[in-house]
Amino acid sequence: MELSFIKNQTQRQSQSQKLNLTTEMRESLALLQMPLAELRQQVEEAVMENPVLEYDGDGPQEDPMFSDCALADDGESYQDAKTALEIAKMLSLDGCAPGVRQPFYVDEENFDPYATLSAEDTFTDYLLRQLGEKEVDRTAGRICSYIIQDLTEKGYLGSSVEELSRHLGLPVEKIKEAVKIVQTMQPPGVGAANITECLLLQLGRCAECDMAMVKEIIEKHLGLLSENKIQVIANRLGTSLQTAKKLCDFIRGLNPIPSRGFQTDRSGGYIIPEAVICKDGQGGFFIRDNEKAFPHLHISSFYQKLLLEENDRETLAYLKDKTKQASFLIKQLSSRKSTVLRVLEKIVELQKDYFEHGVSRLKPMSIAEVADRLHLHQSTVSRAISGKYIVCSSGTVSIKSLFTSKIRARGKEDCFSSLQIKETIRSLIEHENKFAPLSDQKITRSLQEKGIDISRRTVAKYRYEIEIPAAEKRKMYR
Repeated sequence: MELSFIKNQTQRQSQSQKLNLTTEMRESLALLQMPLAELRQQVEEAVMENPVLEYDGDGPQEDPMFSDCALADDGESYQDAKTALEIAKMLSLDGCAPGVRQPFYVDEENFDPYATLSAEDTFTDYLLRQLGEKEVDRTAGRICSYIIQDLTEKGYLGSSVEELSRHLGLPVEKIKEAVKIVQTMQPPGVGAANITECLLLQLGRCAECDMAMVKEIIEKHLGLLSENKIQVIANRLGTSLQTAKKLCDFIRGLNPIPSRGFQTDRSGGYIIPEAVICKDGQGGFFIRDNEKAFPHLHISSFYQKLLLEENDRETLAYLKDKTKQASFLIKQLSSRKSTVLRVLEKIVELQKDYFEHGVSRLKPMSIAEVADRLHLHQSTVSRAISGKYIVCSSGTVSIKSLFTSKIRARGKEDCFSSLQIKETIRSLIEHENKFAPLSDQKITRSLQEKGIDISRRTVAKYRYEIEIPAAEKRKMYR
C-alpha cells in the first residue's frame, strides 16, 4: 500500500517598518556625531577634494582659549601598569571628577573666549629648544631629536634602546649616549625607560635624606609604597617607622610623570568646545556657540557662473555633481549646529542650578528625558553630545558627563545624581582623620545618614572612578 503525504502550504502577509539608511543619511549622522575638532578635519578634506566648496572668510580660526585642552591618555603603559597607577596616586597626582577639566570663570559682560590665551609650546617643543642649546655633534643631535619626538605623552621613552637602534640603523652605544643627553634635560626624569628610572634620575639631582635608603625603596619596594605599607618598608630597611615615613614622603614629593604641567601633542587631537555657557545680566544663562572655530562654507561664485555658461557635457555633469555634494554638506553642517544648540539649550534649562552653583547641584538627567522634551530620537541626542565639550564656570566639561543616573533618597522624593554622590564621597574623604581614614563601610553609613542609600560595593566603585585610593593606602603615620 502506498501512502502519500500532502503538505499544507500557506502564505501570510504582514507589514513591518524598516528604515533603510541612504548614503546621505549615514553621512549626516556621522557629521552630527563628530566632535568639532574631527569635524573641521573632515570639512578641510572635503574642501580640498571639491573645488566648488570655499570657506567663508579665512576659514575656521584656532580657539586660543581652549588650545591647551588636550585629550589625555594615549594608552601608553609602564612595564608594571598596576604598580605605576598606584604609585602615581600615592605621589599626590591631582584627581578630578570625570569629564571636568581646569576651572575657568567667565566675565558676564565683556567676555571674549577666543582672545584670552596665546599659543603655548608643547612638551616636545620645550625639549627640542633645550636640545638646540646643547653642544652636541650632528649625529647625536638627530638621534636626540628622534628620541624626543618618540617619547610617550608622559615623557618616557617610546621605544627601547634596542628598538631605536634597529629603527635608526645605528649602534646601541650611540643610542645610549643620546638617551643620556635627553635625560640631562628639564624636567628631571624625562627620557626614562620606566617609573623606577624616572624617580632615580630625579634622585640623582637631589642632595637630601639618606640617598642609599631612598634608592633602595625605589628599586625594591615601590609596590609596598603604592600600598602605603610603611611599617613593612621600615622592617625591610631595618629602620624606625619615623625614618621610613620620612623617606617615603620624600619619594612622594618626586614627579612620576615628567610631562605633567606641559601641553602635550600626543593625544590625537585637541578638545574644541562647541559653546560657552555664560551668565546674563538677569540671573539666567545664554549659550555662545564657538562661531570662530566652526567651519562655514559656501559655493564658489566662479563655479556657479561656470555652471551656467559651460556647454561641455562631461564638465557640466562634473560641476553639477560637485555642486550637489557641496550643497548637501553645507545643509548638513547647518543642521548639525542647530541640533547641538537645541540639545544644549534644553540641558541649560534643566541644569540651571549646576551652571549657577557647580557639580554639587547637578540633577539626575537622562538622554531619554532630553530626547522626549525635544521630540527627537534618543540616538540623535546621543550623537549630538558624543565627544563634545562646553565651557562653563566648572571648567571645560564633557557634555556627556552632565547626564547622570538617578538615585532616590530614602524616605524622600528628592533624587541624587551619581556625580553628586561622588562629590559627597570626595568631600567626606577630604575632611577625614588622615591618621584613621574612613573605610568604605563608614562612608556608606555617612551617606545613608544623608539619605543616600547605596551599597558599600557602589561606594568602592565610585571611589575608584574618582581615583581615590582605599583607606589603608590613604593612612598617614604619626
